[in-house]
Amino acid sequence: MNDPVIEKIMQLRNQLRNKIVIPVHHYQNQAVSSIADFLGDSYKLAVDCSKSDAEYIVFCGVLFMAESADILKKPFQKVIIPASNADCPMANMADLTSVNEIFNKITTLAGTDVVPIVYMNSYADLKAFCGERGGSVCTSSNAHVIMNHYLKQGKKVLFFPDANLGMNTAFKLGLNHKNMILTKKLDNYNDEQVILWDGFCPIHKRFTPGDISVLKANYPGIKIIVHPECPEEVTAQADAIGSTEFILNTINASPAGSIWGVGTETIFVDKLFAANQNKTIVPLKVSECINMKKTTTELVLNSLININEHIASNGTIPLMNIISVPEIYKKDAAAALNKMIDIVTNGLK
Repeated sequence: MNDPVIEKIMQLRNQLRNKIVIPVHHYQNQAVSSIADFLGDSYKLAVDCSKSDAEYIVFCGVLFMAESADILKKPFQKVIIPASNADCPMANMADLTSVNEIFNKITTLAGTDVVPIVYMNSYADLKAFCGERGGSVCTSSNAHVIMNHYLKQGKKVLFFPDANLGMNTAFKLGLNHKNMILTKKLDNYNDEQVILWDGFCPIHKRFTPGDISVLKANYPGIKIIVHPECPEEVTAQADAIGSTEFILNTINASPAGSIWGVGTETIFVDKLFAANQNKTIVPLKVSECINMKKTTTELVLNSLININEHIASNGTIPLMNIISVPEIYKKDAAAALNKMIDIVTNGLK
């Protein structure tokens, strides 16, 4: 049976044609994913949006992702988010005042260059903070490249807001606990190279080694693949660790009959199974992102109706749910985002 909401969306898309583009994050539900112009993790969507020439970017994700699209957009473009309340708990775990205080404290303690690296899961003011100080944004797919870029220059790194991603990234680069310290323990600073903000993703923090033990007992031969936002004790027992895009590509490329236990957002795991029904794919445990679930096809349809009415009225009818990063942050936030893209795609020295 056809979905009448999706049918209306497709009718409006045909009417609006190349005036709109709909980027969709992997954690969105299947119905929303089915209307995507492009799917991806936060890094892929940031790059794809920067290449689009559509006047209206209808971003199906959470607020910080839409902000990144607004920072990188062309002057004539507008970014709209269907679910204006799609927040991110991790992004709220670091604020500009606190980060600035910690950065100044570390700079004093370290007595050398300290570079801030901010995870994509953050708001524009913190991206601008990094850009202003020669730092970079990173994603889970490229954090090791970004961190290594600065460490090999002999610089210290302040990594925020996700301690687990920062720690797992440092491990990937061959560092150990002696090379890292949490910001809450800075009074005990001893020349560590990587300083980790004590934030986390509630979705990935839920996974435990016990979840892995249960799956291994129930599924002989299972391989465990997890996101680097997971705690250290979980990643230590995984067969593979990587971004959402890495998990997607690894499982898609695996042979028929493969058995996978996946430590990331449950809706995404369900979509993996739907696309790979000749494989056994199970979550470590159910762990859904309630903020990603806030975007529905009904809200996307409302956005497209609003855009269509706005165009038809020559702008008399205002656009709803526009994402507009304050101008005071745009230049430096763009510098941090573009620094990431340059380091990853162009091998920036």
